[in-house]
Amino acid sequence: MGRKLCLLVLAAALPAGIALGQAVFYDNEADFVAAAKAGGFVPSYCDSVTDGEDFEEAEGGGPGGCPSPLVTGVPHPCFPNGMTYPPPHMAPSTFSVVGTPEFVVLGPGFLGPHQTIIGPNRFVDTTDLEIPAENLLEGIAMLVVTGMGNGPTTITAFDAGGNQIGQGNVNALNKPTFAGFLSAVPIDKVNVSGDQDAGELLEEFCYYDWHPTTTCHYTVKRSKQKKGCTDPCPAKGSERDSGVRCDTPADCPKKFKEKLPCAVGFCKVVSKKPICKF
Repeated sequence: MGRKLCLLVLAAALPAGIALGQAVFYDNEADFVAAAKAGGFVPSYCDSVTDGEDFEEAEGGGPGGCPSPLVTGVPHPCFPNGMTYPPPHMAPSTFSVVGTPEFVVLGPGFLGPHQTIIGPNRFVDTTDLEIPAENLLEGIAMLVVTGMGNGPTTITAFDAGGNQIGQGNVNALNKPTFAGFLSAVPIDKVNVSGDQDAGELLEEFCYYDWHPTTTCHYTVKRSKQKKGCTDPCPAKGSERDSGVRCDTPADCPKKFKEKLPCAVGFCKVVSKKPICKF
């Protein structure tokens, strides 16, 4: 199935409240995951926010600041290898400060119970997480921390045309707080802004590419009635869905064997030539 068609299927299958061209905001990870599963979609890059970028590769930084931007795989004074996420097969992402081009890297325990966090060096600045549209990502999850300020943090999602497609806020004062979007169109950028000039920081983020579940399908090679079965058995050449999840045919066993119950006895079915399809 082509990618454009896949996106149309996504729009049709998303749960109520997720409309074409709109990113729906979630402040609870369990609700986020449940909404995706309700639409029949599974993440292909990460199963939780903790599978993505955690900024633990930082060297130096501190309150003194580090130059912005930070790019996947590009050497950086505070991150020798740049960001290590997203996966190599995806186009690099950019973490940048909107305002003074400098961010801080703060270690565990600074501003509350968290691991390494990163954000603008000035409270009045905001953070952009730019995701190349070519990656065709329809979901993003993150852990946000707001330090030294009052009020919530506002998170806004944009499409490739710069149009705002979703917005929400979380009360993340001095603690990692979940925030995420599910969208029917690719998310190109997310802006994180501490309200009332609070200092917003990220602990982790992860991208989700929601797509319909694909399984191993087989062609019936032979089918035989056994133990007194008189019911029709699957015809030779017909297709059988094994229910085994796959991304490519290489994920499928070469052979699929079944015993299908009849009124009496069973059908013994052997299928081969696996393909991976929706």
